[in-house]
Amino acid sequence: MVGNIATVVGFSALIFTLLLEKVGNSLTFRLFGVCYKSPN
Repeated sequence: MVGNIATVVGFSALIFTLLLEKVGNSLTFRLFGVCYKSPN
């Protein structure tokens, strides 16, 4: 179960990174920061 969560987080991080390169929205960047720090 933990492995599945890590996979989803990693895949979501990749998608958010691609969105940041195209959109560059500060709100998306803040949301990504929250999602990235949450598991830790």
